[in-house]
Amino acid sequence: VRKTVYRVIRGDYSIVRKYREKYDKVIAIVDTSGSMLKYSLWTIASLAAILPIVKAIVLFSDTVRVFKPPKKSFTQLALRYLEQVFSSGFKGYTNISLALREAGKLASGSDVAIVLTDLEQTVRDTEPWIEVQSLLKRKCKRMIFIVPPEHRDDVAERIKSSGGEVVVVE
Repeated sequence: VRKTVYRVIRGDYSIVRKYREKYDKVIAIVDTSGSMLKYSLWTIASLAAILPIVKAIVLFSDTVRVFKPPKKSFTQLALRYLEQVFSSGFKGYTNISLALREAGKLASGSDVAIVLTDLEQTVRDTEPWIEVQSLLKRKCKRMIFIVPPEHRDDVAERIKSSGGEVVVVE
């Protein structure tokens, strides 16, 4: 505003605008089941890397917990997440399909879903790649599964054929 006023005073009537880079909003879907215990630090570090662009965090094992970031500060969200993860621990079974359905309720058409999991679904439910197809058709622009080196290759291939992306972290 100040630069625009100075330019108008000097006879230059162009408006000065500062453009920010716009990022897609991300829904982080994080596996906190017992099979992810050995990858717990990797999971927390990965989430911390994308925290500034996170719209919501979905923590799941056999149940689902949703955290939405506060409007002003991401620090509170990070502390609440770390407290929740370490207080409840990495335990329980895995239901990826339930977490994807819950994330679908939060998503809009331009969101990106990032899923941190080992692709081990231990609860009987619909298959994860079926949920990926329905989310990509209706709610999410992209679905990226970030998986550790030890993951289910057959599930990863089915997710890729459904339109999702699978990134293996070394």
